[in-house]
Amino acid sequence: LLACILLVTFMATPTVKADFNYLDFLDMTGLTLVGSAAQSGDRIRLTPSLIGQIGAVYTEDQILLGSGFDTTFTYEINPAAGGADGMVFIIQNESPTALYSNGGPLGYDGMTNSLALEIDTYVNGNFNDPPVAHLSLHGRPGTANSADELVASIISDTTLANVGGLRTMRVTYDSGIFEIYIDDLTVPRMSVFIDITQ
Repeated sequence: LLACILLVTFMATPTVKADFNYLDFLDMTGLTLVGSAAQSGDRIRLTPSLIGQIGAVYTEDQILLGSGFDTTFTYEINPAAGGADGMVFIIQNESPTALYSNGGPLGYDGMTNSLALEIDTYVNGNFNDPPVAHLSLHGRPGTANSADELVASIISDTTLANVGGLRTMRVTYDSGIFEIYIDDLTVPRMSVFIDITQ
């Protein structure tokens, strides 16, 4: 199975709101591709359509985010059902090249100092996934993160019929509130209080 990971390196230090906007990926200045990720025109292809692939894109420099951020991005997972295990949007402070095993762990299982938003398209019993594709926010302050839903899931959403295909996602953090939007960028699908500096 394939696994994809979208990674952005952050540093949790209070300052003004973080600013990181990429309207497209024609210019890769400030970004690092890891694993099987490659530039493809104005997009980044995290993995080719082959078994056992994993890829990531990181910002090269740490981004201060203690005072919050608001980012919107478009992703495409094809086929919309089946195929890859999914991908993650991850805030991490481990390394600008960290990349873990492919498949069910979605590339971040075992990563320290991380908060991972799973866009999970494959039901994997080894990680106690719910019986449907889902969104799930995973983090474990002070210890390694886990792709296991029972171990590290903070909040999840299993009400979407599908999280694959071509979708637009918005992720915000403001005054300790972490919110996740998908397609409707005005009403959050999930909202939870998190001290991101932990």
